[in-house]
Amino acid sequence: MIALLNVIIQATCLVAACRYLWHDPEWHWAAMPWYLALVTATEAFGGYLGSVLGINSVPLYNLFLLIEGTFISYFCYRLCRPYGMRFIHWCCWMLVFTGTYTAELTIAGSFSSYATATIILVSLSFVAGCLYYGAELFRLGDVRTSLHRHGPSMWIIAIAYFYSGTLIASLPANALITLQIGIAGIPVYSLVFLLLNYILYTLWIYTFLCRYRNRTSQRQ
Repeated sequence: MIALLNVIIQATCLVAACRYLWHDPEWHWAAMPWYLALVTATEAFGGYLGSVLGINSVPLYNLFLLIEGTFISYFCYRLCRPYGMRFIHWCCWMLVFTGTYTAELTIAGSFSSYATATIILVSLSFVAGCLYYGAELFRLGDVRTSLHRHGPSMWIIAIAYFYSGTLIASLPANALITLQIGIAGIPVYSLVFLLLNYILYTLWIYTFLCRYRNRTSQRQ
């Protein structure tokens, strides 16, 4: 049930991305529908593995973590680039990210447990990137438009909400999974991440609309 709700939320966001970003001239925006298609497919397949086949889907999500970390970090870099962030900064982060990911799963000896240390690194890094973007935006006085109508700013706000929540939720994640703590038969960690997904993808739908309006208004 939770997996199905996640898929519905993500698929709705995917439809919005296709509607508003398909012909965006900046390729990182135009790539969002493809990224969301992968997100939705991963969630659907993970739900099928866990709910229908009874197979542990954690290895699938650990594998997708590489795609998520790469795409979201590059998107953050592109948004922060006008405010002083350089390509070498992103490359250095990727080295740390892939190194941590490889080391953690090598030490664990399997993909069957969440890569918690890597998830925490990703969450901390993305929240820090969001804070950097916001600080530079205000320091340079680059607030010519309301933030709630500015596509890049709304994308950053969505990421900040999601990864702040992920950071807090990831700390006890393995314990909650092991102990099978739940509410009305639904695992607590599943409910938490459902709420985080709802916040992220709802804000992203609004972000895509803002981006579309910003882009079309510039043509006029």
